[in-house]
Amino acid sequence: MNQNDNPFAPPVMSGPAFDGPCLVPERDAYLPQIPVVGVLMIVQGALEALYSVFCLGGGFVLLFAQMPREENELPPEFLGMGMVIFGVVVVLLAILRIVSGVWVFRHRRRILALVTNGLGLAAMLTCYCAPSAIAICIYSFIILFQPSVVAAFAQHDT
Repeated sequence: MNQNDNPFAPPVMSGPAFDGPCLVPERDAYLPQIPVVGVLMIVQGALEALYSVFCLGGGFVLLFAQMPREENELPPEFLGMGMVIFGVVVVLLAILRIVSGVWVFRHRRRILALVTNGLGLAAMLTCYCAPSAIAICIYSFIILFQPSVVAAFAQHDT
């Protein structure tokens, strides 16, 4: 069996590997992924906003419904107030993530996107969006810290 018969054999180069000035630079693979990061941030923000609407609704029901109290239990109003506060925090983070995702889609405000995705890990407290929040945070950090992406954002921010 010779070299041409084996499809899994590495290619054999007959000339020099690098010709110096004749090299064509390869296209950076990270630049086309910037809009993907933006869209993922928008979708994640929408899911978090949806969760916060349910959380706010449940909190208001517990606050204003006249539920009977039992001894040695927390009053429903206490739990309702906690849900409302938690829902407000989550909806603010969701709006921030959506706005940041729109900016990333336009190649603007990279630092805001990094901070927003870092703060977005607070969505793990909801247990609703934890896996996707972690995945988007890691993915966006990998993409947004690449030197070519930093240069692209710097070019558009000026």
